[in-house]
Amino acid sequence: MTKLLLVIAVLASPLLAMQQDEATGKLGGGDKPVKTSTSTSKVTTNRKTTKTSNAKPFLDWQLLATGDNMKHYYQPASITRTAEGTSRLWIKYLPIDLNRERRTRRSEVRDQAKAQLYDTYASTMCLYEVDCASQKLRPLELIDYDTSGAVINSAKASANSEWYDPVPGSLMDVIRAVVCKK
Repeated sequence: MTKLLLVIAVLASPLLAMQQDEATGKLGGGDKPVKTSTSTSKVTTNRKTTKTSNAKPFLDWQLLATGDNMKHYYQPASITRTAEGTSRLWIKYLPIDLNRERRTRRSEVRDQAKAQLYDTYASTMCLYEVDCASQKLRPLELIDYDTSGAVINSAKASANSEWYDPVPGSLMDVIRAVVCKK
């Protein structure tokens, strides 16, 4: 899990910023609260459907939340249940200001050859596992894509990675609420 968190810190600064700012109830390091269709404290009803480049063609992506520089989408029909009683879903992160996000990601990658790959960065996908019984969740996989849909970089968590209690009103809390319908 430590390796995945390190990779997330280097490759997905908006995801890390969300984690860091969850204590303040703000997303993405900005001043704006999370806008969601399921949160009761900071609600903006917004159920838009969009098709994106690396989406499965038969599943539509729905807007889940909007942060400072990211829009977060999910596919309701793709939520799966595991034999262990947990649920899994993919969240797609699309930058609002693509050029700003590319500059940020390039600057955070130490390997110059890998940093150049972020010149064509388009989106990030993150697979989450949610345990509705304990109300906890954890990231399992993170994938960055370029404009053609090719993978720039990816990371997977270990099988026994740590579970997290989502901060109320945070993106992680919205993900938990959508999956657990609470």
